[in-house]
Amino acid sequence: MRDRAGSETIREKRKAKRAAKIALREARKAAGLGALAAAPSIPNHTCRYRSPEEEMAAREEALTEQTRVMRFARRSSAGTSSGTAIRLPLTARRSWFAANC
Repeated sequence: MRDRAGSETIREKRKAKRAAKIALREARKAAGLGALAAAPSIPNHTCRYRSPEEEMAAREEALTEQTRVMRFARRSSAGTSSGTAIRLPLTARRSWFAANC
């Protein structure tokens, strides 16, 4: 014996389900309710921002900060001949690293 439903049974269930949906839709239309709302789609990503405006504001803030850092780096290296930032002596770098890290 098979426990699985045959193709005829499956077709009958599909027809019954489709007929029930049509009947429900017509009953709602007759009552003036309108169609059922579709479920909202689930995004395929996770984002920490609640809205596109919030994300745009965060991007603009990051860009402003990067621009500020680049301008500072350009100003501090303006006096060097190679165009790179001035390199501090090893003792000064060690003390800075110890204080900031």
